[in-house]
Amino acid sequence: MQYSIDFVLNQIIKPSLTFLDLATADLETFLAAAAYCQQPIEGGYGVYQISHSQHWDLWDHYLVNHPLLASKVRGLASQHRFLENPDLELTMNHGYATAIAALLMFKLMGKRPDDTLTFEQMYRAWQIIAPQTPRRALKKRCHQVDILQLHRVA
Repeated sequence: MQYSIDFVLNQIIKPSLTFLDLATADLETFLAAAAYCQQPIEGGYGVYQISHSQHWDLWDHYLVNHPLLASKVRGLASQHRFLENPDLELTMNHGYATAIAALLMFKLMGKRPDDTLTFEQMYRAWQIIAPQTPRRALKKRCHQVDILQLHRVA
């Protein structure tokens, strides 16, 4: 089953980012576009195709410095599955995967969670996270998501 961008944006991305106090229209737009532009890769998990090493590096070198945020991210994960196989959580829990994807961008751009990322910073970070994602396709999808959001407000 494939979900619409509207569903992913409003039922997964926005609630997850709002719970973490990271919600901005630009970050929501970018993550919705990224979810729809991802190409499967060997060793990638979930809708954002995050690797094991990226996942653990985020926990070991970024979230360790932000314990309150780490606790909230952990709160998005399931109680048992996370302890048994944390990488599987990226595949089975889209809210958790969204949190990890967003925070990877903050980490890679050297930003604190209370900073704001520009679209250019998000694109640069995403080229590190998922170099298989065509930048042109990602920009086009961001534009489509922006239009979708504008129509919802109007």
